[in-house]
Parts: sequence; structure tokens; C-alpha cells
Amino acid sequence: MLSKLIPSHDRFIIHVPAHKATEESVARQLLQFGAVEDLPGTAAVVLHVRSGGSDARAVWERLRTGLDPESCPEPILLDEQGQPHLPTGQVSVRFCRTISDKELKRFAASHKLKLRSRNEFVPEQIVFEPLELAGTYLPEMVDELGKVEGVAAAWPNTLSKFRRIV
Repeated sequence: MLSKLIPSHDRFIIHVPAHKATEESVARQLLQFGAVEDLPGTAAVVLHVRSGGSDARAVWERLRTGLDPESCPEPILLDEQGQPHLPTGQVSVRFCRTISDKELKRFAASHKLKLRSRNEFVPEQIVFEPLELAGTYLPEMVDELGKVEGVAAAWPNTLSKFRRIV
């Protein structure tokens, strides 16, 4: 069973287009909303939103309208212990059965998704990416995909830190 990830209302990952990653205008836009933390090895930063409010979707909407249209804000997802998981912009969908390439293309088109890969070990599991990441509120999309007939589960792909307990 997958644990439920809750969108943060004050921490967002901002996927910055590679050609704009070093532009001062992007940094200035982000600083008007809060403090910025670099994510080494990625084309993304974490934005700690000042006075974000308690509704993650409303803060996401405010960021979308205030940032460059190519910058893609996504709320950081928190697990049941409050640990952060950083969305990559991709989602995994596990179908109840292996579906044909034709069915896969139809599913992707009807949900405005782009096929990224099929899991070689679990053929029912597919990785997708929204066609319009900047305009997609990932938590809602994942919830909607999980309710589609023939889908066993859907979840956001994330980058996460883990600690080994010995």
C-alpha cells in the first residue's frame, strides 16, 4: 500500500528551464515569494514561501501566475512523518493488467500525458509526464489517475532522502 503524500503549502520545488537556470531575472522572481535553496545536480530549486497560506493549491496558483511561464512550481510532498519528497514532474501508473501499446497511447492522449517508459520488470507499470507540466497541479492529477477504471495505483515520482537506521 502506498502512503499518502500531502502537498506542502510553504515549500515548493521550482523546475527552472536549463537555458534560464543562471538568469538573474528568475532569481529575482523567486525572491519576491520567499527564500531560495539550491538543489545541487538538478535544474531546480526549493522555494520556501513567505506567508503562503494554508491551501497548497492556492499558493501554487499564485506562484504560477507570478513566475515565468516556463518555470514549473510543484508543492513538495510530505509523508506521514513530515519528511519531504521532491516531485520530479513524472508520475507512475500501475494498471490492473498489462496494456497494449495502442491502449497506452490512447490512455496518454486522453489524460494529456507523454509516455516516458515502461517498467521492464513490471510491465503493468508505466512512467508518464504531463504534456503541460507548468499548468498541471500534480497532486490532483495523481488523484484523478488513481480513480481511472483499470488503474491499480498512481503516484508521483519523487527524489527523497533516506537514512539508514542501524
